[in-house]
Amino acid sequence: FVHPPLYFLVEGAYLALTRDPMGAVYAPGDIFAWVYHARYLNALIAGLTALLLYLLGRRLRGPWLGWLLVALFVLDPFGVRINRRAMLETMAAFLGLAGMALLLTAREPVRPGRAIVAGLLLGAALLTKELTFTTPLAVLLFGLLEGRRRPLTRAARWMPFLTVLVAGLSYLIFPLWALTTGRWDRFVHVKSLSLQRLIGLIHLSGWNRPEVSLWNFLLRRLTDYGSSYLLLALGGAATLWLLLFHRRERAGRLLGLWGLVLYPFYAFVTLVGSGNDQFFYFLLVPAILLVGYTATLPTPSAAFLPRLVNRWHRLALGILLLFILPYNAVRWVTTYGFGLDNGYRQLAAYVAEHLPADAPLNASGDAIKYWYFFPDRPIADAATPEEAQALGLHYFALAPKDVQGRYGRMTPALAAWIQAQGTRLFAVEGDSYGLITLYRVDYPGEDGPEPPSVSLPRFQRFQPAQAGFVDTLLVALGVWWAITIGLSLLLSPGLEASYDPA
Repeated sequence: FVHPPLYFLVEGAYLALTRDPMGAVYAPGDIFAWVYHARYLNALIAGLTALLLYLLGRRLRGPWLGWLLVALFVLDPFGVRINRRAMLETMAAFLGLAGMALLLTAREPVRPGRAIVAGLLLGAALLTKELTFTTPLAVLLFGLLEGRRRPLTRAARWMPFLTVLVAGLSYLIFPLWALTTGRWDRFVHVKSLSLQRLIGLIHLSGWNRPEVSLWNFLLRRLTDYGSSYLLLALGGAATLWLLLFHRRERAGRLLGLWGLVLYPFYAFVTLVGSGNDQFFYFLLVPAILLVGYTATLPTPSAAFLPRLVNRWHRLALGILLLFILPYNAVRWVTTYGFGLDNGYRQLAAYVAEHLPADAPLNASGDAIKYWYFFPDRPIADAATPEEAQALGLHYFALAPKDVQGRYGRMTPALAAWIQAQGTRLFAVEGDSYGLITLYRVDYPGEDGPEPPSVSLPRFQRFQPAQAGFVDTLLVALGVWWAITIGLSLLLSPGLEASYDPA
């Protein structure tokens, strides 16, 4: 219940319908083959996102904006980092963007059918990742302000609220599923923990833990994602520009309100909550749209503004074309065009060939990840040199990225001790995980070529969920989508396309 189920259902269907890399969908085989195969699904969804951005840009401002949005999205280093992996953020952002695209391109007044379908898409985004709640929240704020702004017909005034209602009802399938299958207590516990993490009451991950530093993290990754940082900053400026000078345009108002919801929320998550870096993909995609759309708008007639500020969008466009896009293109080629990025697979192959079968391996990152990488080997997660010596550990996987980000229990003291006392057996470097090494540490007084093994629990093989547990969710989703889509088709032809003159 940490994440909603929709992405996992789609991913499971994809793995079942396409080439199964292990011959049986539920076989506990090669985890690397699973992950690599699942990445093609995310690549496909990322391609659909690029296509959607082009169509949206062409509809809003013409094909030039469409191609600009595609270039910004496809080449952005942080976007590539998310989309080349099997992560659910890609699908959640695509669904949220699709729902917002229907509203951005709608003629006033919005037809009920379009409002319902937009709500279904936003609800599907919520059923993929709850952090996409910022999009229906922006639509709700838009509806509240539109009702006060202009004399819409009564039916048209309720269309944004209809979208939000459908999105909310779609998400309700998730908790109702937990309730009807006897897992309500577990659902409440997990979601309560997630909320406490989000608002900063507890810090199990993210940059606000005492042992990590946000600013050090940003500086370390500046050469990798500096252009993404700049794009996010320009998105904030574009939000203010739209709200100040382009409120007359419906798309400008809606985009501005979207940014107004997104930026304060992610500032809070960054400075107070337990923000993980993948969350910011949900800010990156709207920021691309905000910056591209604003940069192609005509200069507003605001004589009181300085000349440079009054034409800031041309400056922003110049930055995009002369700095961000060329930089991203060069980085894409140099990062992904050469070499391999499968460090843990190479480590697993080396360990299987050279280490004794019963020799424990100490993880530098999340021990659960190592359980999957090394399913037949005892895995330890000692945090300090004293703990490692007490356990009699001799083999240590060490990735500086894990230690710096505190992704596991290993402390910097243990990492330094391993490097000082141990012998490096293996090293590989890649883009995703940086440097990954394997060390052996021998203790004084030990005899024999191989150290004694340590009794540690081996990998636990988790059985798939019972089919009936998933079937109830599939039935609920199918019935709900059939009813709402049918209702949208039924209602669309009957709406008048004019404002109430009163």
